[in-house]
Amino acid sequence: MEQVRDALKGQYHAALAMLKEAIELCPETLWNCGVPPRQFWRMAYHTLFFTHLYTERNADDFRRWESTETKLKATSTAKSWMPSPIQKLSS
Repeated sequence: MEQVRDALKGQYHAALAMLKEAIELCPETLWNCGVPPRQFWRMAYHTLFFTHLYTERNADDFRRWESTETKLKATSTAKSWMPSPIQKLSS
């Protein structure tokens, strides 16, 4: 069972490394382009948000990132809370 866990952990790390590289290499012109909800920044945010959620031991341990908590806003077209565009930070 430990081999399976190690293999899955390795795959998660590899996938997150690829996502990090895609975010870092994404040109500014593509960061916000696309029709909502298909903007690059939103797909990256969604991927990281749910990775963060699903890697917690249980839902009660999950805590939203403080910096995004204040940026959430209600939209008139959606019943859920949607994040505002997140500015791409240079590394």
